[in-house]
Amino acid sequence: MDEMTTPAPSEAPIHPKSAAGGEFIELHDRGNEMTLAWSGPDLLDVAEVRRPDGDLLALDASGGISCVDLQSMTVRLLGTVTLPEPGAEDSSAFWMASRWRLHASADGAFAAVVFDGGRHGLVIDLGRFETTMQLDGGDYYEKTVPFSACFASVNGKTALIHRTSWNRLDASDPGTGSLLTERGPTRYENEQRPPHYLDYFHGQIIASPSGSRLFDAGWVWQPVGVPRVFDIGSWLTFNVWESEDGPSAKWLGLRDIWNFPACWIDDDHVAMGGMGDWDDEEFETVAAPPGVRIVDVRQESDAPARKLRMDAEPHELFTDGSLLFASDGTDTSAWSLESDQRVTVIEGFAATHHHQRRKLLLEVKPRQLRAITAST
Repeated sequence: MDEMTTPAPSEAPIHPKSAAGGEFIELHDRGNEMTLAWSGPDLLDVAEVRRPDGDLLALDASGGISCVDLQSMTVRLLGTVTLPEPGAEDSSAFWMASRWRLHASADGAFAAVVFDGGRHGLVIDLGRFETTMQLDGGDYYEKTVPFSACFASVNGKTALIHRTSWNRLDASDPGTGSLLTERGPTRYENEQRPPHYLDYFHGQIIASPSGSRLFDAGWVWQPVGVPRVFDIGSWLTFNVWESEDGPSAKWLGLRDIWNFPACWIDDDHVAMGGMGDWDDEEFETVAAPPGVRIVDVRQESDAPARKLRMDAEPHELFTDGSLLFASDGTDTSAWSLESDQRVTVIEGFAATHHHQRRKLLLEVKPRQLRAITAST
């Protein structure tokens, strides 16, 4: 057993209003809204999964990883990890909050725990509850970006995509830690620029719904934000340099900031917070009302984006393919992707996550998890 992980003892699931493993929850059900009041170690993050014992993983401040069944509202502690030292300063200057983040494979077999704005993380095989990988994203301006990490399924196999240096992404087998993208150097050695050099700081990465493409919200020197995409299948199948300069790699424009909300609408369209266009002469984003731009990644980089004006700049974006959900940190609004009209506002509910399969918007706070039905 890896010394970094502690498996949960064999025990029955934690039921609402009961306790085990030092965690207490209380369930309140009000029609289309449910609230779990949590009085154990603070909740840090959650991730959607599909497991026999539940459909949501939760990470707490003690390093505990639990599985929540959102239908029966039972919670089971899977085990505890030792959280690495964050080693990051406050990243608010870069429009980002330093925080622990939980990523999970769709089947819930693996989880990655990383620190946004930091350098280190780890990967856990949840079946054995053992640490299979120690992640290192590099120590060069790491506080400016989230820790680049996400799971994707390629040809029926799960891969973890993660940053291994400021300008390098790799893919690994999360079960063994084996590198799937072995290639030459991607940074200067002996003052020599290597082939395929990418002068780019990788940021938040998101796999498209089918796992075919990767969205990357990073930046380049001035500094300026440069969202980009490339084809995951090509990268892992026949061109190991696809992530650097492959034919599918494409910039989606320039902007003043790079830590902005974004989500895939489908495999071809990305929604990104911010409506302002880039002014090449002034080298800055033109002031614009709050809202979202929707980009067709199949088009040329300078193709006009579809714009959806909102009342406030979104902090989080989610979609079910028909509705676009935008949380401004206080309220959450739903917008029709067919008409571009706002269809409802959930006041006093700031969604932080979206559970696709259960069609739920989630608001995760240290002491509670709220879930509200999100449906067309």
